[in-house]
Amino acid sequence: MAYKKIVQSVDASQKYGKVDHMENFGAELRAVNRQLINIFNIMLNSRLCILFWFHRYLHFVIKNMEEDDDKDSHSNVLSFKEMAEKSE
Repeated sequence: MAYKKIVQSVDASQKYGKVDHMENFGAELRAVNRQLINIFNIMLNSRLCILFWFHRYLHFVIKNMEEDDDKDSHSNVLSFKEMAEKSE
């Protein structure tokens, strides 16, 4: 009888010493999903940035390779052809 008086105010649904790993599973899953999306965005943006600058560099290298050496676009700079012609 004394025991029933002592335990009558105790809630039976409380968990003492038990760990429920699935209690906050949804919140943890959303947090992990958010972190994975951020990692994916960082990797994608860094690779696209490198790709952009690489193609930009190639564009200007190829563009400068197609220019003709006979043009006097740089009259101040002597080319090897001009130096050979002057020495003859």
